[in-house]
Amino acid sequence: MPSSAAVNRADRHCPPPPEECPSSSIIDGFAERLRHLPALPEIIDTSGKRRDAAEFASTVRAAATGLLRRGLRPGDVVAVLSPRGAARLTAVSTVLVAGGVALPLEPESDSETLAGVLTETDARLVIATSCLAERALELAERSRLRQVITFGTVADTTPFDELLSPAPVREDHVSLRDMSVFCADSGILAYGPISAEGYRVPTVLHPRSCLFGEFQRMVTNFGVTGSDVVLIAETVPEPDRTVAAGLALWSGASVVMSTTGERLAQLSATRSVTAASPALSCHRSDVRSAPGG
Repeated sequence: MPSSAAVNRADRHCPPPPEECPSSSIIDGFAERLRHLPALPEIIDTSGKRRDAAEFASTVRAAATGLLRRGLRPGDVVAVLSPRGAARLTAVSTVLVAGGVALPLEPESDSETLAGVLTETDARLVIATSCLAERALELAERSRLRQVITFGTVADTTPFDELLSPAPVREDHVSLRDMSVFCADSGILAYGPISAEGYRVPTVLHPRSCLFGEFQRMVTNFGVTGSDVVLIAETVPEPDRTVAAGLALWSGASVVMSTTGERLAQLSATRSVTAASPALSCHRSDVRSAPGG
C-alpha cells in the first residue's frame, strides 16, 4: 500500500488459510470449482434479480485482469461506493482478485468523512453504482481520486464493462498469475468516523490472511451445503459479508444480499436457509423447498 496510508492491521488471530481455499483470494478459483458442483449457485439481490455464480466468477476475473492491464499495482487502494448488494460484492471481489485493497465506502457517511478516508488511504480509483456516480465525481474533486468507474453509462466516468474488454498491456503490469506472490498486502479496509481533531480518519486493514482465517472458521462452524441459501444482512461488517458470500458460493449455496427482515421471513418459509446475522451466528430452517423455489 502507499506509504501515506495510515493503516493499522486488525489486532486479531489469523489462522493459516485452509488448503481447500483458492490460492489468490477467497473469490478467485470459482470457475474451476463450479465444474464440480451438481448445480450452479446464484447471487440474489433484495429486488429479486438473480445472477448465476459462473457469470459472477467470469465477470470478476475479467474485471480484475482489466484493472491490472490498466496499471493497478498490488496493494493499491480502490474505493467502492455502492449500496450493499450484488454490485458491491462484485466490485469488492474484483479488487481482491486483482491483489488490491478494497475500501468499501458507506453511502450514509458524510462527505467530509468520505473525502478524508479517500485522502488518508491515497485512493486513486473508485468503483461506483450509477445511482451514486454523481457523488463519486464530487468526492474526486475533494480527494486524490483520478478515475471513477461506474456500473452503467454515466458522463465523465468509465463504464465497468470496459474492464471486461481487452486493453493494451502496460510493460509494468502484474498478471493474475503473479497474485499468489504479490497479494500479501491485499484485503479490505474498514474506517471509523473522522477524528476529534478533524484531520484523520482511522482505518483498519483486514488483510487477506485474516479473511482466509474467517473463511476457515465459517467452514468449521456453519457447515453450509449446496442445498442452503445464505442470507447476508445489511448490518454484517463488510469483511464478514465478503467471506460469508465466498463461503456460500464455494459450498454451492446461493446467496441473498442485503436482506430485510421481511425477505428473510419469506425465504425461510420456502427454503432451507442459513442466515448470517451481525454476529455471524447462523441457523438453518428445517423446511423443504417450495415447488420452483
